[in-house]
Amino acid sequence: MHKCIKCGKIYSNNAPELLAGCPCGSRIFLLIKEGNPPQTDLNFLEKLLPKNINLEIEAEPIENITVKEKGAYIINVSSLASGKPLIIKTSNGVYHVRLPKARKN
Repeated sequence: MHKCIKCGKIYSNNAPELLAGCPCGSRIFLLIKEGNPPQTDLNFLEKLLPKNINLEIEAEPIENITVKEKGAYIINVSSLASGKPLIIKTSNGVYHVRLPKARKN
């Protein structure tokens, strides 16, 4: 089904007016899908999802070095040895990132 934008008249999918234009002068039609309109309410997802899902994710900290106070540090040695970028977290929550230099082969 197609609806004329200008006058609102409805035509079937194979109507000749779709190619020649509507008698009102418009050549623009809106496609009307037949059947049920799409479901926009997403509340049905709550019924499908299990109730006992633990949504909390415990992630490892991203910093290699954490400055607790002046002279006191927490160092993640395995992260430093793996060649990952150096990420330093200061005591006031500021992150400093040092990227390794790219090597030319």
